[in-house]
Amino acid sequence: MERELIEILVDREWAKIDLEDSTEREKVIWSCLTSPPFPLDWPPVPRSRFRYYVYAVGNDISGNLMDGCHIAAPWALVDLSVQEKIDPGIIVVSNKLEDIGIQGVEPISESEQKVYERANDIQRYLCSLQALPEESSEEIQNLRDYYNNWLKDNGVLATTISPHHKRFFEWLSHK
Repeated sequence: MERELIEILVDREWAKIDLEDSTEREKVIWSCLTSPPFPLDWPPVPRSRFRYYVYAVGNDISGNLMDGCHIAAPWALVDLSVQEKIDPGIIVVSNKLEDIGIQGVEPISESEQKVYERANDIQRYLCSLQALPEESSEEIQNLRDYYNNWLKDNGVLATTISPHHKRFFEWLSHK
């Protein structure tokens, strides 16, 4: 339910973004994306809070950039506390897009595809945690695999958001 509500909130605000005045780049078509949830509290505690980052990906149609895409800084944030059953709220931080870098793109492997296919279950699992479970559990390995793949594939955005989730990112890097 939360993900559908988040999409409605994001779509409503995306329609207000000034794409013409948002970037100096010509011939870039921007699309809106929302990150997976990132914990604001780590290790997890009862009533943990999570943040989704709303950003944009720009495809260069001029033919000058074929193996990457432009990444815009998060223009909105969605904060959520699953256990408190409070509807998520969207915080618009800019009505313009700021290009923060180019993210290389490459095909994903079959094993990465399998991880991404479980994204919804893994995200729900993360949001349900009220304490850190056993490190050796399959769920924790799946959680690490998913987020480490996402961070690898979204390095430009990951660098931007990492200061807000330092303990979670450190935990992800310890296997």
